[in-house]
Amino acid sequence: MSLKRVLALAAAAVGAFSWAGAACAQEEVIGIAHDKQIGMQPPVTSIADELEFIHNWILTPIIFAIAIFVMVLLLIVIVEKTVAAKAPAPARARLSDISKHPVPVGLW
Repeated sequence: MSLKRVLALAAAAVGAFSWAGAACAQEEVIGIAHDKQIGMQPPVTSIADELEFIHNWILTPIIFAIAIFVMVLLLIVIVEKTVAAKAPAPARARLSDISKHPVPVGLW
């Protein structure tokens, strides 16, 4: 192996390690997730900042409003079904009661 090739490999290795050391020396690396991070990563560009605003202040409240609305509807149905289940059962209709109905049953 020539001296030129050895020096080139050594320079490449030193360069690679210096870049890796600089990357490890940064306190906060942009673009990766961090421990206990909730939500989006910190925005770097103005477009990402606008998207984060739309997500946090427009879309999230809409999603919560829809979820609360659906939960209220479910609770209403549950309460109505529970009350209907506790109500006394209606008496069975007899044939003589049906014949006294003001509207002929055969038209239904």
